[in-house]
Amino acid sequence: MFKKSIVLALTLTFLGTTFAYARDAQQHSYNPNHQNYKKMSKHNHAHWKKGQHYSGWKSHEKVDSYKQHGLHKPKKGNHWIKVNDQYLQVNPKSGSIVETTAPR
Repeated sequence: MFKKSIVLALTLTFLGTTFAYARDAQQHSYNPNHQNYKKMSKHNHAHWKKGQHYSGWKSHEKVDSYKQHGLHKPKKGNHWIKVNDQYLQVNPKSGSIVETTAPR
């Protein structure tokens, strides 16, 4: 009888934690229309400026077809990336922003 009580208590504890995790996962589900998700999906800067350091530049794809985007050839050793609605010319060695475009 004592063993059955322990097994029952452990089973109920296990089920309780499983439901708690499921509830938490449901509360934090992906919803791109949610206001907080939109805030988190954008980087902290509304508009990047020349001279700022951007450590996350590596997570953006390099823009090789700069002429198609109305951009001029980047300075030697730099390249263009697109962050949200802005193009940034970054120096990959320092991570600093050399030039920006107006938000589009």
